[in-house]
Amino acid sequence: MTDVARGYGEGTYGSGLYGYGRVPAAPTIDVEVWTPAGWVDVSCDGRTVDVTRGRSSWTESFAAATAVVELANFTGLYSAWNKHGIWATSSPYRTGVPFRVGIITPDGVRHPLFTGTTDAVVDTWPDIVDAVATVTATDAFKLLARAQGLARTPVGDGDRTGARIGRLLAAAGYTGPQALDAGTVTMQATDLAGVALDLMRVTGETEWGWVYVDESGTVRFRQRDAVQTDPRMVNVQWTFVDDDSTAGVCYSDISLPTDSDAVVNIAQITPAGLPTQTATDTASTAWFGPRTYTRTDLPYKVAADAAATCQLIVLEQAGQERRVEGITFDVRDAAGMAAAIGVRLNDRVRVIRHFPGGYVLDAELLVNSVHHQIAAVGAPEVSAWTVQLGTADALMVRDFALWDVAGWDVATDQWGV
Repeated sequence: MTDVARGYGEGTYGSGLYGYGRVPAAPTIDVEVWTPAGWVDVSCDGRTVDVTRGRSSWTESFAAATAVVELANFTGLYSAWNKHGIWATSSPYRTGVPFRVGIITPDGVRHPLFTGTTDAVVDTWPDIVDAVATVTATDAFKLLARAQGLARTPVGDGDRTGARIGRLLAAAGYTGPQALDAGTVTMQATDLAGVALDLMRVTGETEWGWVYVDESGTVRFRQRDAVQTDPRMVNVQWTFVDDDSTAGVCYSDISLPTDSDAVVNIAQITPAGLPTQTATDTASTAWFGPRTYTRTDLPYKVAADAAATCQLIVLEQAGQERRVEGITFDVRDAAGMAAAIGVRLNDRVRVIRHFPGGYVLDAELLVNSVHHQIAAVGAPEVSAWTVQLGTADALMVRDFALWDVAGWDVATDQWGV
């Protein structure tokens, strides 16, 4: 797919002579800082935006989302040392300021990419050459990682995982938005001792679900069977293609590793006071050798729940030597922009790859991570925008009967293999 020219002849490109019509307007960045008077728009000074959220693999917890924004700083407005600067308007402090980043599409609708608080401001000395302030920010996980609970009388015996996440948020003093599934697994009592975020992640792993903060700043917890019930996980939301024969978004790069790094063929979980539960894939173990997932810190109330999680892990990971780990695309047209502003963690997507010799890979994936890299030369208008999606492949939900890795091979190569 080709780039769309714009800005030539007041929004037209040869329309009178060549009939191309009007070129669509570009999206703009939206960068805002919170002050007691409300959100202040600083988008016109934006240079670049870099937002990352998600996790690197299916067996890891979600990391905190981060944003790095470069702002033109010729007036010194964004210097943390300026007592009349923007950071001085929020409080006596210069960091921890609410900060959000989004995209405004040509129809005037704002789409959030990041919501959090600032970590640091680094500004160059203003001079006649250039002056830039670089702002870094992190989502609500930052505050939860700093909340350390002291031991107290144990509570919550029999809590479902969703209730336990809510209990931990309350104990940490979190007052922001939250959207928590009930959960399917019950847990032993907790004395709430430890780092709130660590305890939340342990709870998420006990469920074998998802705990993360979304682009609007909402703490979300999804239970394990969301993969069967959430329409965004059941139905393909976006299709990524490498030619124009199928409708979709053209990608510029794809990561297709074939190795044993992600293989897990033995899972062992020993909850406190309960017997060790084990699941093994004998064929994978015979081929790769033992590749073990072992946990002793997951507080299952019932041994059968631990056994079910062991089975899930092995079913999902025992054959993970062939994977689709990532897709990169540039926002160049309406389809690309729709995907860039609309894609969410855990979305189900489809990717098509044509190989030499006629083989076609046609896979359906779940989104593990989203990384936006945006340039706004002549801010706030976007001049370049690349999106990288980390993905987890079809084998993970094979046994939910949604689809199978065998279904990837939709065409044979020239040798009939």
